[in-house]
Amino acid sequence: MELKEKFNKCLKKMNKLKNNDSIDFQFISEKPKDGKLLFGHEEIVSTLEKVVIKSPESFTIGLYGDWGSGKSSIAETLQSNLKSQNIPLVIFDVWKHEGDALRRTFLKDIDKKLSSNFFGKKYYKEGFKIEKNLESDINVETKDGYDFKGKKLFKNFIVIALFAIIPLILVFSGLLGIGKVFSIEEFSFDSLIEKIVQIIGGLTIPVVFWLKFSNYFIIERKTTLKKSRIQDPIEFENSFRNILGNLTGNVNKIVVVFDNLDRVNGKKAVEIISTIKTFLEPVDKKNIKDVVFIIPCDSIAIKKHLASTFSVNDNQYADEFLRKFFNTIIWIPEFYSTELQGLASDKLKETNVPDLDNINLAALIIIVFDQNPRQIIQFINILLANYLLINERINEGKISGFSLENNITQLAKYLLLIQKFPSIMEVYKNELIYDLNKDIDEFTDKKIYGIESHSIEEFKEFRDLTSQWHIESLDFYFKFRITQFEAAFENSTRLISLLQSNRIKDIFKDSSDKEKKEREYLDSLDIKTKTEELSNIVKQKVNTNNYPLIVTQFINGLLELTKHYGISLNDDAYREIYHKLRKAVFKSELYRIDINNLIEECINKINDTKLKASFLNMAKKQWIIEFNNYHKKENNEE
Repeated sequence: MELKEKFNKCLKKMNKLKNNDSIDFQFISEKPKDGKLLFGHEEIVSTLEKVVIKSPESFTIGLYGDWGSGKSSIAETLQSNLKSQNIPLVIFDVWKHEGDALRRTFLKDIDKKLSSNFFGKKYYKEGFKIEKNLESDINVETKDGYDFKGKKLFKNFIVIALFAIIPLILVFSGLLGIGKVFSIEEFSFDSLIEKIVQIIGGLTIPVVFWLKFSNYFIIERKTTLKKSRIQDPIEFENSFRNILGNLTGNVNKIVVVFDNLDRVNGKKAVEIISTIKTFLEPVDKKNIKDVVFIIPCDSIAIKKHLASTFSVNDNQYADEFLRKFFNTIIWIPEFYSTELQGLASDKLKETNVPDLDNINLAALIIIVFDQNPRQIIQFINILLANYLLINERINEGKISGFSLENNITQLAKYLLLIQKFPSIMEVYKNELIYDLNKDIDEFTDKKIYGIESHSIEEFKEFRDLTSQWHIESLDFYFKFRITQFEAAFENSTRLISLLQSNRIKDIFKDSSDKEKKEREYLDSLDIKTKTEELSNIVKQKVNTNNYPLIVTQFINGLLELTKHYGISLNDDAYREIYHKLRKAVFKSELYRIDINNLIEECINKINDTKLKASFLNMAKKQWIIEFNNYHKKENNEE
């Protein structure tokens, strides 16, 4: 027996390693593969290139498109194309610097990027230093002449005299010595060198003295001035002109892209627009270089920002404002759904995971992201990460009876739901509603969760549109794991869903193909040998569910199941049912449970006599109350 267990353990480990090695997955980059743009974006780049080259000075181009429509990719491709024509294009991400002072960070960023290796010496001269007071106050020293300290000179007269007289004696004696050396009778080369050294030494002493000590007697006048941090708009404009002036002779035009403008808050967006137009736009040829601004943005978002900032509800005002701001505008056209479905299919293939290479999966994704290539790619990466997580838990033995291959669209649907309708899915999760078809307004007040009616309608529309990819139970997806007791049943979420559906009685009586399949599934579970596991599942589900209708339906289905297979649960399971039903809110729903089944399949099967008596007593009292209420109602109606 011990050898067999070791063998099974070893086999399990080998299978785990095999499964892990088999997934050679690949996450998808948002950047175009091999630099190749899709959806006709290459024509937009080509058009922008021509507009930039032919544009006059002080030109501003609007590039309109929804978030995720490819504006950033267009800008990056244009940057590469223009570089070969000696036109540097600098991309300034306004979203990244939203919390900073715009003009200050813009100047620092453009200087940093122009001096980077990407552009190199060909476009930007070396040695240029941006103003030191761009970021903070600085101190500047100025020289105003010299002061002579006569008193200090007089006090040190003796020392000065010694440093003056001794060198003069050495020099004079050296000069006399040279005269003798050059006499014909006594000429000596060594003596000449000696005398020259003597003269140089004599001259060096006073020179060194004056270099070292002259500042005691001659003082340089200096004035320290405080240069304030750049604040004035004109100073910023001049700083920008200095940057333009540092461009090499190879460059006669520069392009600046203000990216992600539609991501910042409304006030900031309007501030950026005003700054571009007022302070950064060259107004004369003193700038030497022409500047073209490209503003990729979502026009609807920008118009909302303008309306909010200026407190106007007039769309015409926003349109007029943008018309004055932009010299020309290019729109990114909408996408065909077939194009995006093709993109989704290609990207799913790129993951290298066979289970994700699924036509239905691509169609499901496009239902949500029908105009946004970036969101498609992001979602596929989210799906892949969660796929890997579930696969890891399957390999670890923490999930069984769940097939990723067969449920991949259900997994994607769940992830789409929590991404598109997070507030609504939070209600299902918090309220322990596992049936997606149960409308949340039946269980809770949507106002408590702050959910608007139009969101509920969108949710229902999406749920109905994707009904072909039915999720049996949300329970598994909320946790991405199942208990060891649920693991004993193949696809336990299906079993729990059937018990809650109140269909068990029909499944065992109806002869339709649909019910026949469900009956075959239940028979395959071998429930008679797994009463311990079933008891624990019952305890868990009854204890955690707080909705009377779902609980009573679950108990009804459970009792039909035990009746059909002739099995009994553990007393702990019956005790959990008793404690749940004795609560006032659940007790009032006792009438929904089949009386005969409650007595025969629950109360009579309890071994604990005290629990049996308590359960029966509670049920009798409630039945009497319900009987009296029913007759009172009948009499009132008459």
